[in-house]
This record gives sequence, C-alpha cells and structure tokens, in this order.
Amino acid sequence: MFAFSMAGAEASKKMNVLFIAVDDMNTDLNCYGVQQVKTPHIDKLAAQGVLFDRAYCQFPVCGQSRACIMMGLRPNTSGFLKKRDNLRKLQPNVVTLGQFFMKQGYVSARVGKIYHYSNPYSIGTNGNDDKASWNERYNPKGIDRTQEDKITRYGKMKNPKALGISMAWWDPVSEDTDHTDGKVASKAIELIEKHKDKPFFWRLAFTTPIALTWHPRNTSTSMISRISKWKAARKPRKI
Repeated sequence: MFAFSMAGAEASKKMNVLFIAVDDMNTDLNCYGVQQVKTPHIDKLAAQGVLFDRAYCQFPVCGQSRACIMMGLRPNTSGFLKKRDNLRKLQPNVVTLGQFFMKQGYVSARVGKIYHYSNPYSIGTNGNDDKASWNERYNPKGIDRTQEDKITRYGKMKNPKALGISMAWWDPVSEDTDHTDGKVASKAIELIEKHKDKPFFWRLAFTTPIALTWHPRNTSTSMISRISKWKAARKPRKI
C-alpha cells in the first residue's frame, strides 16, 4: 500500500491524501532489493517518498486486516474476526479513517475494493463496504469481471466464485483501461480533477496482484504509470 500527498498551486492549505491499496502485494519489488521484479513506477513513487522496511500483519486474512486499517483497532479489540463481519454491528460508534478526514473538512471517496469482497466475483459491487466512511464511492468493473467466463481455470474448487486463489490464466488483447484496475486509475484521476480545489482523501484499490494470471497485452499505459505521470505534471505547492 502507498499513501502520498498531492497539492496544486491553488489548493487548500490542507494537504491532499491519495491512499493506494494493493490486494495481496508483498515486498517482492525492485525498490525492496528484489531485482528480478521490474516495478519502475512503484520504484519512482518509493523514491519520491518514504520507504518503510518494517511492517506487521494485523491479521492473516483479508477482511479483518482491511477493517483494522480503517478503524485503527486490532481485530481482537474490535471483535472483527471474520472477513465478512459487519463493522457497524461490532463497533457502531467507531470513527473510521474516512470519517476522520470528513470531520476535518475533507472530501472522502473510495474507488474499488477497500473493505472486503470476493475477487473477481464481487467486482462492481459495494461488497462488505462501510457507507459511512465516504462522501462518494465507486465500483468500476472491467473485462476481468464482465468476461470472466473466458478465463481458463485449472483444478476443481469448492467455491467456483473464488477465482482469486485459483490456478488460472487469461491473455486478452486489451488496453489497461479495459480492466478493472485501469478503470480505477481513470476514476481516481477524474476525482482529483473534480475536487482539485478542495482538500481530499481518496482511497483507491488495485486488485490485480491477487490474480496476476490475467493482464492487458498493451502495458504502455499502466495504472500506476498514469497516476505517476499525472502527479509529475502538477505544479507542487511549496510547504
């Protein structure tokens, strides 16, 4: 996951925050010394900010760790011990990260999977989302969901919807923007332009690492690349 601030010349004095959540990505990245993995755009983001070399897993399962980040509470404190637990039933008065920013006058928005949902079956839905955390929320859906039937799968699975953890592959002739993650990047850029004169907190989610078995053949306009290039083109505000 990555978080960095972005500010235009005429933006509010409050720093804007773009929080990028990446599903199932570990530190097998070039910026962490794994040279056989080519991650130039992530490396660029790391070079522009702070690279943390110590991290701890709050919980070894998706939903619980995601809720933990948003609540700031350990699962054994919040009671959120099942990946599809209802946050508001367990902690009805908790102030999530999104709500905290809203209380500070920020526009809070989510694009894609922040709280838990099944991948790719729940792509395009709110899944196990917490509506109170956002002013706006969007659920892009690309061909990895709409053409899911074209994905070749190996082996028998107890749950045919759980494609994200299966052995499968797909090599579609497509553009980045045809896929869910590409649409997430496009929506994030759209939101930044839309609210550029307001302080904002965006959380956007890329889910491809959980299912690296499909990707666009044309990768010249990758999701991280487009956001990185957009950020570089903006005039930074002096602080």
